Amino acid sequence: MSSDKPVRPSAAAIIRGWWRRHQPRLPDGRRNPDADRAAMARLRRAGVADALADPAVLDLYRSLGLGSSEREISGRLPWVAAVATVLAHVREDVPADSAGRRTHPARAAGRKHFDDKPETAAVKPVRFRRLMTARTVDEVQRQMRRLVAVLSPGPIDVGGLGRSILDWPDPERGDRTRTRWIFEYHAAGEATPPDAEAATPNEPDAPTAEATP
Repeated sequence: MSSDKPVRPSAAAIIRGWWRRHQPRLPDGRRNPDADRAAMARLRRAGVADALADPAVLDLYRSLGLGSSEREISGRLPWVAAVATVLAHVREDVPADSAGRRTHPARAAGRKHFDDKPETAAVKPVRFRRLMTARTVDEVQRQMRRLVAVLSPGPIDVGGLGRSILDWPDPERGDRTRTRWIFEYHAAGEATPPDAEAATPNEPDAPTAEATP
């Protein structure tokens, strides 16, 4: 039996929609009348603790529907703040291909081909290992910001990067996410074990300012 219930966008799509709403330009190049440049400027300067009460961070938290109990907020809000303060530095999103797939952030950071020397990666192996061993929210934020700085001003998969940060502390999803990142970094994403995080799927985008008539 079919259902008329709308499909809820994935976390990656919600994060992408939030990021787009704050960009000065819509994807078609028109000026975004709803852009909040002050919010992005604040988040670019902020640490995780500084951003916890920022209205833009709280808006993203509510959009993700992560829960309102004290335990849920204390455990998840810092990671949402990390997502927001990292993505505030991203200038361009990776476009989707005809199947809705986007280049994984780790693939953009890694070497072009598996047989290439590790030193040819955009993000050097030592720095990538620091990211893979980071576990606290402040350290993950710091290492992800460094990754964005290396890849900028090139495009980065906003939704995939944000989702990875959200999943990082989870005992199961975090391990799968890091496994996916390692394989993608070494240009071997197709060989990722099937129980690891899947590549960014074709997913419905969250509503954004560009849809406003």
